[in-house]
Amino acid sequence: MPLPPLPTAMRKPSWTSDVKRTGLIQHLHAHGCGLIREGARHSWWGNPNRNARSSVPRHREINDMLVRKICKDLDIPSPK
Repeated sequence: MPLPPLPTAMRKPSWTSDVKRTGLIQHLHAHGCGLIREGARHSWWGNPNRNARSSVPRHREINDMLVRKICKDLDIPSPK
């Protein structure tokens, strides 16, 4: 028996999308960022050119708004 659809309030907004973590990591490497350390639930990445750092969660998919925030923290352009 199929599950009933989620109520509208619980659905993900249509304007958001997810970015694969591997794609984000490739984007960070391409813009000169490097891994600082591995935490329990997050990886810490830094941009040595700008002396900036940000945490990247260990999820397969990362919300687009969080990806933009991470890129802003590291002072690099957001992935398209």
